[in-house]
Amino acid sequence: MTTAFGYAVGIFGVLIFVQVFARQLEMLARVLGNSIVGGLALWVLNGVGGPFGFHVALNPVSAVVTGVLGVPGLISLVLVRRILG
Repeated sequence: MTTAFGYAVGIFGVLIFVQVFARQLEMLARVLGNSIVGGLALWVLNGVGGPFGFHVALNPVSAVVTGVLGVPGLISLVLVRRILG
């Protein structure tokens, strides 16, 4: 009887661990996907602004800012670039 109880507690613990890990993995996947979209948005912005001598650095930080914050993040990066030169 105690062995069955131990197995039940172990299985329950594994299920809880999987639930917690799945949520974190889902959030990480969402941030990664949004960062890729943000990087693409910066790439398009640099392609359009390139002929006019304007570009925003395409790096992981700017891609994450644009991906997580969306259009306001992109606008903030453009404003920071214009202010700092």
